[in-house]
Amino acid sequence: MEKWLPIINHAALESSALCLAIFHIEKPELVFSNKAFRHLSGKDPVASLKNPDFGTLVRLAEKRELTDRPLKSTDQPRELAGRPRKSTDRPGELTDRPRELTDRPVFDGMMTLGEDPGSYTTINARVFVEGKEILIAGEIDLDRITEQNRRMVELNMETSNLQRQLTKEKVLLENALQELKKANADLAILNREKNRFLNITAHDLRNPISTAISIADILNTDKDSFSEEEQQGFLESISERLHFSLRLMTELLDVSKIESGSLELNLEKSDYIRLVRKTVHFNQLVGGYKDIRIRAEYSLKELMLGMDENKKELMLRMDENKIEQVLNNLISNAIKFSHKGSEITVTVEVQNDRVITSVIDQGIGINSDELSMIFQPFQKSSSRPTAGESSTGLGLAISKRIIEDHGGTIDVKSRKDQGSVFSFTIPMDL
Repeated sequence: MEKWLPIINHAALESSALCLAIFHIEKPELVFSNKAFRHLSGKDPVASLKNPDFGTLVRLAEKRELTDRPLKSTDQPRELAGRPRKSTDRPGELTDRPRELTDRPVFDGMMTLGEDPGSYTTINARVFVEGKEILIAGEIDLDRITEQNRRMVELNMETSNLQRQLTKEKVLLENALQELKKANADLAILNREKNRFLNITAHDLRNPISTAISIADILNTDKDSFSEEEQQGFLESISERLHFSLRLMTELLDVSKIESGSLELNLEKSDYIRLVRKTVHFNQLVGGYKDIRIRAEYSLKELMLGMDENKKELMLRMDENKIEQVLNNLISNAIKFSHKGSEITVTVEVQNDRVITSVIDQGIGINSDELSMIFQPFQKSSSRPTAGESSTGLGLAISKRIIEDHGGTIDVKSRKDQGSVFSFTIPMDL
């Protein structure tokens, strides 16, 4: 056994699991320690003893009645050199610890040491007293460390998961914040639009109603000063202005329904050719006052092959009243902005399962830089009706939404003084 003692001593001194330390009681100070204890204790070995602390160990030593003889240098050197004895517990097993130290520790249990709470370590320790010195012999509880490491891994995973969740929540919160900012910005725009609509509406309603009231007052107060023909003209003027006001209010209600998403379509199978013929015929009567000719052309090819011209039909699933409103808006606009004696053509054709309807006029046209805004509510181009007709500025906006709700599109092509072409599409399989 003696030949192995140098190696055993070196292993004990360099071990990272076995902790050895000797303290002087009276000074107090560290007399000796191995590598493992130095690593755990830090800069102040005495203060690093936390539970039990150094003072507690000294009091335990003082209470012990020392009956054992003092150790001699020949009994057991501090480097653990000396002849081992046989253990009485296990016959034939060698032990390098003297009976006096092994059998009478002043403390036997778990000891906590370290510089701060974040670096505390618990070891399974025995504390012995000899003279004015205290020997601490302990070992790191590997099971405890393994459990701590396992728990640390779990905590790290939980922390990582929480960080990922927080990152996700942060992204969601930032996205929600951006959406809220956008919603607030959109709301501010809508609020400005609402105020603008109210101002325009109040102005557009006030003028014709005010004029109608003035004319009515004149007739009431001085009726006999005017001929029957003049009185009839006054009545027609009143009727015209009141009809305009009614039309404006009706279209405002349509816009309100559109903006609130409450515009409902009553979709039913209807003959589109019949609807176009009826609408064209009605507007021919209106166009007649400006000597404007309105005609319809149907390019339906194989769909109508062999059919009599007057029996052509094209069944579409649509809201007939709403589509008639679109046709009337486009044709009446064409009449307003066309010169006397000119011509308006309404064409209907089928392309790729879509019905394309175009209203083509030879009127005053629209500036190219104004085309993008004319489908917005209350937006009017700089072009003026050729006979001073009135316009609410809502018809095209309403028409656009009606067509889009049918799954179609509407657009315009126009050049100043060269007429306009308004076209819209309706899917055949709506």
